[in-house]
Amino acid sequence: MKNGNIVICNGIVKPAAVRPNVRVVVAGHSGKIIENSDRLRQPSGIFSDRDAGDTGNGLRQLSAVLLAAATARVVCLASFVGTPLYDYFRNDHLYYREWGLRIAAGRWLGSEPFEQGPLYAYLLGAVYRMLGPRETPMLCLQILGGVGTVALVWWCARRLWGDGGALAAGLLAALYGPLIFGECLVMKTFLEPLLVMAALAAGLRGLESGRARWHAAAGAAVGMACMVREVHAVLLAPLLVAAWFTADAARRSAAGRVRAAGAVLLGCAFSLAPSFAHNWVVAREPVVVSSAGGQNLYIAFGPAATGYFALPPFATSIAHQEHEDFREEAFARTGRHMTRGETSRYWLGETVQWVCGAPWRTVKLVGRKAVILFNDLELPDSEDFTVTRGYVRLLAFLPSFGWIAGPGLLGFLLLCGRRGAQRLAAGFAGALILEVLLTFNLGRYRAALGAVWLLCAGGGLAWLGSWQGWRSGGGWRLRGAAAVAAVALTACAFLPPPGRDPAALARIHALFRRQAEDAVPLRRRLVDLDAALTANPRDPALQYERAVALEGIGKVAEAAAAYEVTLAADPAAAAARSRLIVIYERSDEAARALEHARLLVSFSPGEAGSWVVLGRLLVKRAERSFQNPSAREELGEAAAILARAVALDAQDFQALYWLGRSDLQLGREAGALRELEEALRLAVALARPHEYLQAQQLVRLAREKSAGRSPAAARQTPL
Repeated sequence: MKNGNIVICNGIVKPAAVRPNVRVVVAGHSGKIIENSDRLRQPSGIFSDRDAGDTGNGLRQLSAVLLAAATARVVCLASFVGTPLYDYFRNDHLYYREWGLRIAAGRWLGSEPFEQGPLYAYLLGAVYRMLGPRETPMLCLQILGGVGTVALVWWCARRLWGDGGALAAGLLAALYGPLIFGECLVMKTFLEPLLVMAALAAGLRGLESGRARWHAAAGAAVGMACMVREVHAVLLAPLLVAAWFTADAARRSAAGRVRAAGAVLLGCAFSLAPSFAHNWVVAREPVVVSSAGGQNLYIAFGPAATGYFALPPFATSIAHQEHEDFREEAFARTGRHMTRGETSRYWLGETVQWVCGAPWRTVKLVGRKAVILFNDLELPDSEDFTVTRGYVRLLAFLPSFGWIAGPGLLGFLLLCGRRGAQRLAAGFAGALILEVLLTFNLGRYRAALGAVWLLCAGGGLAWLGSWQGWRSGGGWRLRGAAAVAAVALTACAFLPPPGRDPAALARIHALFRRQAEDAVPLRRRLVDLDAALTANPRDPALQYERAVALEGIGKVAEAAAAYEVTLAADPAAAAARSRLIVIYERSDEAARALEHARLLVSFSPGEAGSWVVLGRLLVKRAERSFQNPSAREELGEAAAILARAVALDAQDFQALYWLGRSDLQLGREAGALRELEEALRLAVALARPHEYLQAQQLVRLAREKSAGRSPAAARQTPL
């Protein structure tokens, strides 16, 4: 401000406050004088009228917030390392750890399109490659990322709410339990709030500066977030709207708006290009990130959908097996083999049919998801926040989502009622809510929303704490009603979640706790075994016991190495070879699994199970390469091997099922129907519901083909 004038650049009021009756000079409009008005006292852009513009105060505030964030995280991580939960891997944690170890070992390309977001796996693989296969360095890096998330929350809050809102939001983020919990796990969760807040910060900076590079940075951050979970693509909508409709005076031309919006899209495309290129190179499939989108939507809206994560009956809740189950079911329903991308598109079509066929059910399901979303419970998945709080005592005293539900909603509504940058933040919050409504409720699926909701909660608390607002005419009524509503919503957040039996939840927590506790004696036994193996490192019995213990705590890569040592000393160890086949098959190392299956048959030719394993692997390899002319020959070989297994044991469900499946694809419908019906009978007799569903679908398919009718969805003849 010079000589009583206030300069407005790019639509942003630069001084800390605008006083009445002060002349305002608009840059770029020579000689044009605009008298000040009430509208200029509350600018809709980056700077709030409550921001004193004191850089020193801001630095002191930020230092205090970061100190609190770092202290809380270091204490929690130190406590977590000493619990049974540390160094214990299951489901998604195990999936990403194995993937990271394969990347660190040089197998970074793979042979199929990604099934899950790849960004975390490659980051983990890089850390393993540089620092060795230890989790502590990665967790320290994640803690630093968490502190960065807190800094971004504070930075955005200061530009939206001023110093008071920034301090409240920053301290809440520094001490928010679910954020810290996600940063202590070998899991991709910590990346989501970090990248989402980076996108919001870059978007705000783009509105402030009017520079296209900040819009491009925001788009790039959204693209990287999509490399964690593709559903974050919905964040492009508020960024594009802000870039187009919140253009400042220097960019009001159509070309300027196109340039800003194009920068957002270009930045996003730049981040997504590596995953798209990978999927195209390895499989010639136009998959942008992963081939699991259709399956996830079917879980969210299909017949088994409840608003929570609930798999359909044909799928198992094992990260390595879940996607394979969806491919198996798609084949059983259509009679044709599908690539991973085709499978995703098939389940997308099934989802659309369910949504359009029962619209009222869909509306009720979305409403239920919204109610669940604002519940305090962090729904367990392959981790359990509730159980972890029992081991890491500090987490039990830190705020969870329920504590910020009410203030966050108040801040969200305040943002919706304003213009410019505030609308962008409100758009981010709304988009993140939409993400959950499009999928399902899990604790980690709310992580990114939690970060933005902390930003909203800081503003809501600052608004409630404004003494001048309470004293203004009628302000006490409005703020009083808002405070009561916020407290009521917060109280409701701690009610039992709808549709979940508290006793059933208690059993889930108890099971998770028991599984973690069961890993403790395995770790102790590993210490003893390592000591014993120093004297006799080639002892096959000790190596096998060590491999079993390693597999029990989720260190599957290390277990595979121990099984290999066991087999080098004792090639006839059938149990070790069988476990190794399972590990290699699950790790997408089909060639190594098949090699060991042939050796298993050579050492135990009288065991039906050995022939079943070999035949099953051959069938799967033929199905993966169904467009290859040699696939039919492999199916013929597999059928002969499986027929031998049936001759050895006519009551083996797997032998009958896979023989029937291979015969069905070879065009031997009568034999396939006979074998599959017998497999179905065995599944009923043995009370195996999952196997029953597998056989039931193929029996239906075989009957249709035997009667000369092709399945309605089939588009491909048998191999």
